[in-house]
Amino acid sequence: MAADAAGLAAGNGWARSDDEVLAGLAEVHRLEQRLAAVRLGLVRELDGRDLGSKRGAAGAVGWLSERLHVSIPTARRWVRLGNDLDGPPLAAAAAALAAGAVTVEQAQVIAAAVRDRPAEAGPDIASQAVDALVDAAGQFDPGPLRRLAGRILAHVAPDVAERADRAALAAEQKRARLRRGFTLTGDGAGGVYLRGRLDAEAAAVVTAA
Repeated sequence: MAADAAGLAAGNGWARSDDEVLAGLAEVHRLEQRLAAVRLGLVRELDGRDLGSKRGAAGAVGWLSERLHVSIPTARRWVRLGNDLDGPPLAAAAAALAAGAVTVEQAQVIAAAVRDRPAEAGPDIASQAVDALVDAAGQFDPGPLRRLAGRILAHVAPDVAERADRAALAAEQKRARLRRGFTLTGDGAGGVYLRGRLDAEAAAVVTAA
């Protein structure tokens, strides 16, 4: 692979036809994703075996940053995604990345969707969501795929999605009530300063008044 890469790098781009340039870019990009899958598997082993600490670094993230000269955020993303892909719910995404059928960015979107799913959505539902998102990755870049991932539960398990939405709304309303407050402070000149934060119900009362 290293020899092939060197040969490609040494080639004259200007000598290639338009179709060869386009096909070459697509193939190189696909191979990059496949290599990324290999890298993530090795990163997972690095983290699981705690090799970074054994080599005097601050864990896997520290070793990746120091040895491979990548940023800390990048190293963290590698470690997280490598571990995320090592499990049944994301098996289809891991296989697709290894085949070059999805990109690393798309795999991150899919992994985040699985992590953020409600507890009620067990492994079977998660696997269905992953399968649907992997299929959609052939049509959408990470931005639209992320928006689709936010609604994927409604597609594969509408009952679970409805209950999750109700629970999220109830939790949001509870947080709003807990944040309520209202103070009246005299300004020393016959006036009063008003300061506060209301939930929707209390705000409706004040607005009507």
